[in-house]
Amino acid sequence: MPWTALDRVPWDEEGTLSTTADERRPSVEQGLLSFTALSQFEQARELVAAIQRLSLARSIEDIQEIVRSSARWLTAADGATFVLRDGDRCYYADEDAISPLWKGQRFPLEACISGWSMLHRQPQ
Repeated sequence: MPWTALDRVPWDEEGTLSTTADERRPSVEQGLLSFTALSQFEQARELVAAIQRLSLARSIEDIQEIVRSSARWLTAADGATFVLRDGDRCYYADEDAISPLWKGQRFPLEACISGWSMLHRQPQ
């Protein structure tokens, strides 16, 4: 069930389909690509949509795609990774970023922020 940001539907504040440009459309200023932040309403809608897609996901690959793309979209981040614990290591299973960083690599839990979060069971 591949899903991309292109599948997002632009809704307005009243909950109807918007025919205007998406507020989070990429823009280029001074040679830099940037995104405008989502409103709280848009964040809530995106979160509900992600939960709905997760409820239909039937594979770890589907879950990875939904989580990483929604996390990046919701936070307007330069990138998001999907990290799994693999024994005493962190496995960077998937990423959605400006450029590839750690996808497919494994690091000791003690050597990265993802491992710290797993060991302490809290976000950093």
